[in-house]
Amino acid sequence: MQARGTRMARTSADASSCAQAYTLEEMQAALERKHMVLAPWAAEKGIEEGVKEATARKASDEADGDGGEAGAKALCIPLKQPDMPEGTKCFFTGRPAVNFCLWGRSY
Repeated sequence: MQARGTRMARTSADASSCAQAYTLEEMQAALERKHMVLAPWAAEKGIEEGVKEATARKASDEADGDGGEAGAKALCIPLKQPDMPEGTKCFFTGRPAVNFCLWGRSY
């Protein structure tokens, strides 16, 4: 029974470290807070590589000089999708969004 309680606590903690973003700037701010990000995207080839490059931090940007951090990558497309209002745009390209994708950065 204790294991179930531990899983429930971990799930609650994970949910609190997830932000929703509709622009690249909102995504970058959430990543700086070490959150995963749920964002609408166009699900097109090449977007993930562009996001990875746009969100990567260089060693010179790091205050502690630890060599920088990798850019964000697509983690999954959740089966349970939030409601997407008509006309929602991809946070990266501005094209019509197809679904929400969960993004994160490795630390």
